[in-house]
Amino acid sequence: MLTWACGLLPDNVLMEVQNDLIGFEGSSSNMYLDSVSTVTVGVGTALEAVTEVDSINFVYANNLKSQASIADKRAAWNTVQAISQPRGKACNFAAGYFQTITNIIIQQPEIDRLLNLKLQEFYMALLNIYPGFDSMPDQAKIGLFDMIYNLGPEGIEYKFPHFTKAIRARDWATAAAQSDRPQVGARRNATTKARFMKCAGIITLPAPPLVTLSKSKPQANQQNAKLPPPPIPFPPTPFKSQIPPALRVVTSPLIKQGDRGVDVRTVQYALNRVLAGRLPALALDGVFGPHVGNAVRSAQSHAGIGADGMVGAATRQALDLTLA
Repeated sequence: MLTWACGLLPDNVLMEVQNDLIGFEGSSSNMYLDSVSTVTVGVGTALEAVTEVDSINFVYANNLKSQASIADKRAAWNTVQAISQPRGKACNFAAGYFQTITNIIIQQPEIDRLLNLKLQEFYMALLNIYPGFDSMPDQAKIGLFDMIYNLGPEGIEYKFPHFTKAIRARDWATAAAQSDRPQVGARRNATTKARFMKCAGIITLPAPPLVTLSKSKPQANQQNAKLPPPPIPFPPTPFKSQIPPALRVVTSPLIKQGDRGVDVRTVQYALNRVLAGRLPALALDGVFGPHVGNAVRSAQSHAGIGADGMVGAATRQALDLTLA
């Protein structure tokens, strides 16, 4: 269903994440109120402000070829939100109840697109919150996607500090014990907990080489299996397709220390991605300070280009950034 492929996230992991979310969140073509009375559509895409409907491709239920107007989309949002106030109050209506409340819906391609965008957003957040996320066991990645999709980036990091500490330490048993969420059902909690338990006590070995290993050294292989995995090889230059397209575009031809704004935050995202596990994650504050400069120089050194700490043409190419 999803056409997104990014970084080191395998297709089978992405597919299992998608199946989990559709199974737990459901998929609705009409707007409805979630468990805390937030207007929602598709696979759990929350629309916290009325203006968020403006960019979504709603059509009229009685004429699927006719795009809904912004006025009608906002009116539908207000109608749904008004059913249960204030926001945060539990909603006792299932999503199907709202089918007769409004006359606009989204179709399957739009449901897929919204899920796609949300997964890209949360993938980048997971890379930032948990350095080395790409090197984690697949079951841990799937469990973390479920946690962040339900809690949001701030919720998973700050409302579940013991869980986050355990994940960063790769303490899967503690992470499993700390993964229960009061706002979701028992089956969902049990499924996610089981994913982390599967990782408990398992050493993640590096990917096998393309050539067949010699069978003459079994003892050496057994000894190596008891050791922690070696550092992940730094990706070759350029780091192609490791940042979603929406987060790869900068507007300035030269980004340097002292700069502020969206371009700097885009650079911070890229640096967190390619330096995950090598340097502490950068704050995504859009401020090009000394820590950002040091990270740029580190990436430049690994890429074999001049380490001047500024993001020009060669560094953009190395970080897989595009100049608008």
